[in-house]
Amino acid sequence: MFGYYIEISKPNLSLVPADYDRKQTLVNAERFTSSELVGYERKVLSAEERALRSSAACTVKSASPSRTRPTACGRPLRQSRSSTCS
Repeated sequence: MFGYYIEISKPNLSLVPADYDRKQTLVNAERFTSSELVGYERKVLSAEERALRSSAACTVKSASPSRTRPTACGRPLRQSRSSTCS
């Protein structure tokens, strides 16, 4: 199972809030998710994707000859103040 979850042991299952969604049953516990946790997961994954794109753009830029204009996916690269490219 991928993603974020809340693992609750079998003795504490009676305390699980009604809005939690059961995702997986284990021998001594159950795994749940909630709408708030799913939202957080989306936020983390989109930030990770943006970081990977930024890293790829820096790689393309540093590998390009200085006399040509670097591009990423066919579009000109945009410089940002927070860029980690050197």
